[in-house]
Amino acid sequence: MIQEKEKEYQVSLARTAKDDTPELAFAFRTLREFTTFQYNLKIENSSMPADNHYQFKIGGMIMPLTAMPSTGHAVAVVKFPFPSVGTYTIEFLKKNHRNSFRVEITADDMKIVELPEEKQFVDLLVKRD
Repeated sequence: MIQEKEKEYQVSLARTAKDDTPELAFAFRTLREFTTFQYNLKIENSSMPADNHYQFKIGGMIMPLTAMPSTGHAVAVVKFPFPSVGTYTIEFLKKNHRNSFRVEITADDMKIVELPEEKQFVDLLVKRD
């Protein structure tokens, strides 16, 4: 069981577009800000959108390949073709912990309809246009 502490990650769920093709973007970031480097988060994607299921394992951090160090949160973005209307399970895994959300997607909106029963280490936000 996770000790009572603050959430560690924020994930923003948003509808985006690339070349006029709608996408579903998951933007990950740590809530902790780093003062030496702005790391990249290692995210393992085991999603199956056709089965109304998205699953991400949040791993460690990766050193960025840049000549100039910068400060900030560790980040990652994962994108998918925008899914059909329906209710989707979105799971985040970290070590032996799981946060499972249910999100309803309609033609013009997305909303969280069920929060995890266990202590949340992820703060899931839905970004609207």
